[in-house]
Order: sequence, then C-alpha cells, then structure tokens
Amino acid sequence: MYLTLAPPMVLTIFALFQTQLTFALPTTSLTTRVTSSLHACSVFVQRWDSNSFDVAYYSAAPTSDWTWDYPYQTNFWNQESEDNESSAQGSQLVPYQVGSNVLYITNTANPVTNDAPGGHEDPGKLSFSWGSDSFDSSSCLVSPVGEDWKVGGATRYQCTFQCDVDVAS
Repeated sequence: MYLTLAPPMVLTIFALFQTQLTFALPTTSLTTRVTSSLHACSVFVQRWDSNSFDVAYYSAAPTSDWTWDYPYQTNFWNQESEDNESSAQGSQLVPYQVGSNVLYITNTANPVTNDAPGGHEDPGKLSFSWGSDSFDSSSCLVSPVGEDWKVGGATRYQCTFQCDVDVAS
C-alpha cells in the first residue's frame, strides 16, 4: 500500500511547514543606530583566570559600581573569547563596531601565576581604543571576583567612555 498525494496537496503541506518555521522566529529585534552627539557608554570585561574573556558593551554609563539601571536591551553585544590568541600579551579581543568607530580591546599584560614571587595573580591590564579616544584599564573600576586575586578566579573591569551609538527598538 502506497500513499500518493496530488501535487497541490504536497505544495500545501510544504507551505505549512515553512509557515511553522517562520512563526518560530523572533518577532522583534534590537537595532543600533549612530546618534549625532557623543554620550556616555560603557564596557564590562570579565577576565577569567584561564585568560578567557567575557565582554558586554552598553549604550549608557553605569549608574553605580557594577550596576546598569536600564533595560537589558541596551546591552547590545556580548563576546565570549576562549581561545589562547586573546590571552597573550599584545593580543586583541575581537574588535567590534560601536557606533561610528570600532572598539578595540588589547591585552597589554598577562596575569602572573600563583607560582610567581608574591604568590598571587596580577589582574593584568587592558588597553581600549574607540576612534581617537584611547585609555587603559587603570582608568576603569577593576576588582577581583571573590575575596582577592590570591585565590584565583576572575577579574572584572568596568570602563566608561564616550560613544555615539544608541539602541533603537
């Protein structure tokens, strides 16, 4: 016994499957736009003891230490870097277009290991560049995750800079 379908029925079934897939897709998306003036933006970097990085960019400045008091949608990009290429001194995390310029983050110093004299981890430094604006992590809020760098863990950086990107819904 064989099941045979007329060509119009095959097309109808095919169309229904395509429609179901379309309905499963998100119905809204966030788009970024370049604004005419500079305003405070921020970047949050978490550097793990394995030298992998998590990065989040925001279209506004934090309201206080480690706090962004606005909808999650304004976090318009996140990068997770787990390869050894970003852990070497002088290497860059993946550059990202933020408004009219690319934001570059460079690993300018490797953390020392617990085997080093002093027996604790140095959080390392990062260098940032957006357009003609350059700064390093010494101007950022930097803290260990946990009690201190002696127990390993991660280092987090909160940096504010001027940019011209905004999030439109």
